[in-house]
Amino acid sequence: MINNFAFWIVLFVICFALGMFLDKFIKKSREEKIQVVKNWLLYAVAMAERELGSGTGRIKLGQVYEQFLLVFPQLQRFISFDMFAKLVDDVLIQFQELVEENVTIAAEFTDTEGELVDIVEEPYDEEEEN
Repeated sequence: MINNFAFWIVLFVICFALGMFLDKFIKKSREEKIQVVKNWLLYAVAMAERELGSGTGRIKLGQVYEQFLLVFPQLQRFISFDMFAKLVDDVLIQFQELVEENVTIAAEFTDTEGELVDIVEEPYDEEEEN
């Protein structure tokens, strides 16, 4: 009986915490929600850049988009791939500025000669894809 009681208490606490998180996220303004997505994108782009390096823009875009769909599946209905690519382009510019301003971050994104890698690549162009 005690194990069953503990299970229900833990389940209640988890559901309560999840409900509070969802309630807090839902009450955010549209701009705040977009900022949450952009902050996540900044992280995802940095990890893709670190893993794949420069010159692999389309591969990184595909990888980040796939991760985006896993983390924010409900947003797939509202954000087209082209809109997502534009968000990533905006985030790449922000990321480039961070790398240029922060020595610690820059150390992660330098080539063998000590030069900063070119992070901002050609923007995604839907027409080029067709």
